[in-house]
Amino acid sequence: MDQQDIPTKREKKSRRFVFFAFIAFFFIFISVDIFFVYKALNTFPGVVSEKGKYE
Repeated sequence: MDQQDIPTKREKKSRRFVFFAFIAFFFIFISVDIFFVYKALNTFPGVVSEKGKYE
């Protein structure tokens, strides 16, 4: 095994940062999507009147 094959501490930190940044991005993305779906479903008024708009 060559010395070049062994990752340095800086490379290990960089890999770890990229991994956690990737996970954090999707966690935040999914959390915001869930929040918007929740708000959309809870604020949907449903049927307001028996007559339709064009009747």
